[in-house]
Amino acid sequence: METLLISLCNISPPGPSGLGLGLMGLPAPGEQASAAQLPMVPNFRWVELSTAVGGPVIGATGLTESGGDYWCIAQVPGVGASALVHLNALLEPVGAYALASTADGHSLIPFDGGLLVTDTLHNRVNHIEVAEDGSGITETVFWSASDESEDVVHLNSIAAIGDDVFVSLFGPRGPTGWLSAMSGMVVHVNQKEPVCTDLYHPHSLQSFDGSLYWLESRRGLIHAYSEAVGHEIVGSARGYLRGLAVTKDYFYVGASAARSRSRSTGTPNVVHSTDWSDFHSWIYRIDRKTLHQERWVLTPFGTEPFDLLGASFSMPSEIPEATSAVVERMSRFELELQGQVEAGQALTREVNGELEAARQRSAETEKEAAALRDALRLGEASRQGLVAEIVSLNAHLEAVRNGRIMRLLRWLRV
Repeated sequence: METLLISLCNISPPGPSGLGLGLMGLPAPGEQASAAQLPMVPNFRWVELSTAVGGPVIGATGLTESGGDYWCIAQVPGVGASALVHLNALLEPVGAYALASTADGHSLIPFDGGLLVTDTLHNRVNHIEVAEDGSGITETVFWSASDESEDVVHLNSIAAIGDDVFVSLFGPRGPTGWLSAMSGMVVHVNQKEPVCTDLYHPHSLQSFDGSLYWLESRRGLIHAYSEAVGHEIVGSARGYLRGLAVTKDYFYVGASAARSRSRSTGTPNVVHSTDWSDFHSWIYRIDRKTLHQERWVLTPFGTEPFDLLGASFSMPSEIPEATSAVVERMSRFELELQGQVEAGQALTREVNGELEAARQRSAETEKEAAALRDALRLGEASRQGLVAEIVSLNAHLEAVRNGRIMRLLRWLRV
């Protein structure tokens, strides 16, 4: 059995929290291949991240190994929020650190006693040093592709050959957003020069045996570069490719299921495909010499693989059959769904209570308004009565005045 660590990003639908990292077991090359049309990854177990982070985790991105331990970037709630998770050789949590200066972290590698991490939201690479006692981290800017404070080039992966650092980026957004960004490149950071341009969504830089490898996601291509040979295309696979591991004999490649909705704009995507396989996520094993492909369905675990990493687990007993992992994921979905239902019911009760209170207030207000209208009507009647009395009094006063005048005139004539 071959073992790989796999990260799954942008968990959709949201939840189940924490299940963004898994240990996957594939049949060894030459083992009997499954005859099923949808052969599922046969062995899989989840690596819990929520416990390490101490809160919800909505996906995982970059993976790397350093000194026999593993490091992972966890996606956490909040715009671009990321956490750095440290796991030991048994994939048990050692520590987790909120990334204060690194936003929407995508990829990481060990470098110069620490880690280099892509700060995708800020178009730069940061160097992270972890305190010897694990009590905290420091983040400093290592290299920047742009001074903009928002993602303008989508710098998404990093690799190193010795001291030479390379990054992949999409380049400027196209007229319809990232979907039409077709001027991506791989940049040699030390020389500030690209080694390959005009790439359509490059991802997943990997260094192996002195060469650099990456995926051109939209075109389904595997690229390689070395100073001795230069740039060449060395393989291909169907789907939106993201997640690459390289060995002497094989490429291991992740392919995402077609997105029904744009993550950056939130608008529906029109999927121009009639091939059922495009609506599943996959793991490919591609023979580097013959280009023969084997593939396994990943969809029951997640639709968007992000990173792949060879793991030091080799015994099949350490990775149970995938059924239990699928059941666990479904169970968590059910639990979260039940929680959402209960929260919805509580909200409904609260809203209904507020509506009833509003209706009662409205009825009381209507009663007060009716009483006020009655009072106004009584007031109007009183006003009219008072006016009549004033008119009558004026007439009486006028009569008295006229009578007195007449008596005065008679007295004067006498």
